[in-house]
Formats: sequence, C-alpha cells, structure tokens
Amino acid sequence: MDDTNSMTGILVSIASLLISSGFLAGVLKYLTNRINESDRLRNESMERAARTHEEDVKRQEALERGVQALLRDRLIEIHDDYCPKNEIPLHVKDNFDNLYQQYHALGKNGVMDSFHDEVMELPTTPEAH
Repeated sequence: MDDTNSMTGILVSIASLLISSGFLAGVLKYLTNRINESDRLRNESMERAARTHEEDVKRQEALERGVQALLRDRLIEIHDDYCPKNEIPLHVKDNFDNLYQQYHALGKNGVMDSFHDEVMELPTTPEAH
C-alpha cells in the first residue's frame, strides 16, 4: 500500500511540476499553432482553387465565343458565295448545315437562322467526279 501511495505522490508531484513549469502551456501553444497553420494552408488552397476555377470558366467562355465567331464567319462566307449563284454543291450544303448545327448549339443565333434557311433552300448542283 505504501508503494502505491508513494507512486501516486510521485505522479502528482511530476504533474504539478509540469503544469507549474509551463510545459503544458507550451504543448497547448504548439498544438494551437499547428491547428492555425493547417487552417491557413487549407484556406489558401481553397482560395487558389476558386481563382483557378474562375480562370477556367473565363477561358472556356472565351473559347466558346471564339469558336462561335469562326463558325459564324464561315457560315456568312458560304452564304455570301452561293446565294448569289442560286445553287450550291451538295457537299458544301451538308458542310454548311453541320457548321450551323454546331453554331446553333452554342446559342445566340439570330441572323444565322435566316442564313441557314436561305442556304438550305438553294438547289444543289451535280457533284463533279
């Protein structure tokens, strides 16, 4: 029994010494600093990911607008080349329709709808072999 009491006394003395020496406060400060650093790094990572996502969205929108502009330019070129001739080769007509379908899928059609109708109504010329 004496051994147990003296062991308990020793442990209480060690605990008191650690608490009074600031060891426990140091451990708590260390753990708090680690948690704060982890939070800071996580927040920075989330902010960086949000900026990257915004940049990706802007880049995607620019690519879509650029592709749409190129499609519109080609549609206008075909329209302006073949409507005055009042005829169009079948492969050009098919290509025009395909370009229009891709353009249409990107939205904002307006004038291109009427251009599409005009080109699709043109008679086709016989294919050269």
